[in-house]
Amino acid sequence: MSYDRFWMGPALGLVVVLAAALVYVAPSENPAASSSDQTAVFMWTGANNFLPDDSLLFQTKLAFAQRQNIIPYESGIHDTTDLRRFLRATRRAGIERTWIEIGPDDGTTVEEFATNPAARQSTLERFRALAQTYADHAPETAYITIFDEAPLGAFSPPDTATYDERVAAFREYGPDGFAQMYRALKDEMPSAQVGVFLHHPHNASPAMADRYSFIADFMAEAESLGATPDFIYSDVYRGYFNRGYGVEATNDYITDVVRHTNRVAERYGAEAYQLGQTHTIKLGYTPSQWEIDTNVRAMLRGSPDGLGWYWPNYAST
Repeated sequence: MSYDRFWMGPALGLVVVLAAALVYVAPSENPAASSSDQTAVFMWTGANNFLPDDSLLFQTKLAFAQRQNIIPYESGIHDTTDLRRFLRATRRAGIERTWIEIGPDDGTTVEEFATNPAARQSTLERFRALAQTYADHAPETAYITIFDEAPLGAFSPPDTATYDERVAAFREYGPDGFAQMYRALKDEMPSAQVGVFLHHPHNASPAMADRYSFIADFMAEAESLGATPDFIYSDVYRGYFNRGYGVEATNDYITDVVRHTNRVAERYGAEAYQLGQTHTIKLGYTPSQWEIDTNVRAMLRGSPDGLGWYWPNYAST
């Protein structure tokens, strides 16, 4: 997903698409989503990566979020200056609940991070500073996601590592690396909700993903380290699957990911959140209104605790 984050598109189209997609969180669609207290709704804001302080688009998105009780989700938080800017903007908009996504410093493999204190020192210092800053802003309303589509979006890989080698390394060392970052945040702000972003197929069921399914193993290992995630965050962008597998098979896969993630989360008293697609992916594919609606239904069938939308680079097609 990180390579898709180059936004350019009409503000009106963005708001219309998001608003239309959110209609399907209404009670008539699914009893599991009968109120905002039961199903949280969040949206990517793109505040720090794309938008200047005086951006009308950014202010419009925050106003929309405030009116609809949507949680702004920001993945561009790399230091305390970024975080203060984001929190100031949400406070001005009257928004209490906020969500950020952070990860380890570049240039460190997962094995180095887990086994070498010096390799993780700067990351943990940055996490503590972010947590201290966040703690000044109602920490009981804070959500923090660790990683971006782990395992591939978590740590820097060795130059020659294959996909399977990167997955194997994360399975072995990822829980310990997560635990180090989890504790750095929780030590400073215990009431914050701290979770993990594990990418599919690793959070699909074993029946669907076979040996690539390991969210259950990750949660068990994290619990044994005293760092049980408060939530599991995942995503599936249907544009990568519709063409090759068809709409119904894609729907079944999305539902499977959400349902399995939710079942695993429930064992540990955690929440399960799912990110949907309204945006244009790097294949040049933009979902239609019908596909967005279909995506909502497929996610809701899996009974997530929350759902949301990544949309900074929507382009009308």
